[in-house]
Amino acid sequence: MRAVWRGGKHAHWGAVSDVLWSGSVKRELSKVDKAVGQRVKERRRELQLSQKELAAKLGVSYQQVQKYENGDNRISAGMLYQLSAKLDCRVSDFFDGIDGDLENAEVPSIDPGLDADIKKIARYLRSIGNRDLRRRLIELVRIMSESLAHVTR
Repeated sequence: MRAVWRGGKHAHWGAVSDVLWSGSVKRELSKVDKAVGQRVKERRRELQLSQKELAAKLGVSYQQVQKYENGDNRISAGMLYQLSAKLDCRVSDFFDGIDGDLENAEVPSIDPGLDADIKKIARYLRSIGNRDLRRRLIELVRIMSESLAHVTR
């Protein structure tokens, strides 16, 4: 928080006054906040849920879901937990690919037009009711991907 002198008839220290009168200071959202919102949106779309449907499951307005997904509002820890439960994923899934200095992390961009094959795989994985089996299959794909990456270098 930085204090800024606001001159004029009712002069005051901006940030200090903002805290005293409003109870909070509006903080700038980081790249991580925006990336988490993107991942929420991606997962919601994978499950073919509308913003209104997800909002109803969470007990919030669809506008609030929209703000989370666009990175306009920071998502609290409690809401992340609820989102992971309603979207059938782990909280950590929202942070995949974000490493190092979290506030200044370079966040991998998410391709909004996911390849049709990737969508098919996601649909097939969702149809497998055994979560442990799904995770093992994902691990198998990761190992295969890493092995192929070493071959193509």
